[in-house]
Amino acid sequence: MKEERKPSGFSPFSDIVFCALALSCLYALIQNVHSPGEPSHNHQKVLNLPNDRSCRSLSGRIRSDVKELRIPYLTEDEEEPLYADGHSGVDTDRSLLIPEIYNDMKGSFWKKYDKVLTEKEKTTRIKNVMLFKNQDSQKTTDEELYEKIDQLKGPVDAATMIFVWNYFHDHERNKYIWMLEDVRETCIALADNYCVPPEYAHNQFRYVHDKMIKMLLIREKFEMKNIKQFASDAILCARWEFQRYLKYKRASWAYFTQSMERKSTEVLQECFCSFDNMNTSQMSLKLGKTHTRPASSFLAKASSAVEMFLMPCLLKWGLPSLVTHFFWAPSRHFPCAHPRGAISIS
Repeated sequence: MKEERKPSGFSPFSDIVFCALALSCLYALIQNVHSPGEPSHNHQKVLNLPNDRSCRSLSGRIRSDVKELRIPYLTEDEEEPLYADGHSGVDTDRSLLIPEIYNDMKGSFWKKYDKVLTEKEKTTRIKNVMLFKNQDSQKTTDEELYEKIDQLKGPVDAATMIFVWNYFHDHERNKYIWMLEDVRETCIALADNYCVPPEYAHNQFRYVHDKMIKMLLIREKFEMKNIKQFASDAILCARWEFQRYLKYKRASWAYFTQSMERKSTEVLQECFCSFDNMNTSQMSLKLGKTHTRPASSFLAKASSAVEMFLMPCLLKWGLPSLVTHFFWAPSRHFPCAHPRGAISIS
């Protein structure tokens, strides 16, 4: 006789719910556990530093007014967080080149944050810096730059963000300077097209150049303030968030550079076109005056001769209409001072 199977104590639905709860608990545990190999005494000595590791990665989409997005954490006395001394911060697994870079980074942005970084995080920071160390931003192409940015390892600390941003900023600034050289070439071409004197073209370009440099300085001042506010949000930043920030800045710089090039070209073209029209009008007016003066002088002499010798004879012969037609309608035979030529009398 077949034995009846006893119903299982757990249904498939309950198994799924149990697995989901277990994974949720495991995820929550991972979020609150220190990184592997991280000494716990480092974080015990941090004052007023609530959950700095996860606050930045949960921020929303980077808006156009990024400068208002990042706010540094302050103590009750409105001072920057302070850290207790006592941690040596000596690493034993670095190569000969790494200590030099490490010392340079310690003297950069908020070196007191170095006391709460683990050895693994310090090594990650050094590797990120090595991607841009001893690299000339003027010789780096856009593809090479953003390939390096994509190779960043996370999380990224504040000092590394400042270091990478400085390289990125120099690259975009150089592109703006190269754009000024393109505007210079455009100015020369427009001056040749509109037959503008070199001195006038040079003065107009200097005016546009100074305006564009002024806009660049304003932009740099804003960008420096912006990155400091962005980096001051926490000790560490999620790698993807910092990469997103740089990509946003790349698009912003591209729009700024292209718009300034377009506006400067339009200003130069308008100035040269106005100069060409004004010069044409003045030349036409000058030519009209030079042709009118000899005609007027000739008519004055002819009129005096007629009055003295010919007028009595013509009147005696009964030709008054011929005299009036010839001597009092000079515009039919001589051009007057009009830019388009002589004005005919109907």
